Amino acid sequence: MKQSLGKTQLVRATEVVCLHRVSGSPVLKALRDHIAAYLALPLLGSVIVLSLSLSGASGADLSVATSDYFRGGACYDFNLRHAKELHDELSIRVRDYFEEANTFVVAAQQGHTAQLRFDWALETRDWCGVAVGFMKDGVWDDEAVNRCLCFREYMTEY
Repeated sequence: MKQSLGKTQLVRATEVVCLHRVSGSPVLKALRDHIAAYLALPLLGSVIVLSLSLSGASGADLSVATSDYFRGGACYDFNLRHAKELHDELSIRVRDYFEEANTFVVAAQQGHTAQLRFDWALETRDWCGVAVGFMKDGVWDDEAVNRCLCFREYMTEY
């Protein structure tokens, strides 16, 4: 059973290893390696943080993505708000996309199809169905509409 040493025990063990300098003992060699690794971790962490700060790295580098990649924003921000003037047109599209995805899912369950397209069709059908359900209650849900629009784009890609 392997035991982990605490910080105080490591300091004492370091003193013991330094005092006794027995190079032939495999136990002391292992202990010396363990201590060296333990003491090197903070130094390694500082080097990594310093190198990242000097290189200008950021959490997410989205500068290479084009506007087409995000499909006009719906796939980038599911909480993107649509103007009230577009609600009628979007509600028709959402219903059409629901029917399209549902038809594809039902047909795919009876035959072979590309797995990715089937997965995106399921997501499209589910989220368009959620959006249609909200619309029937007179509620406009931006997240459900955006997910429906986004997943339909991915469904048609595959």
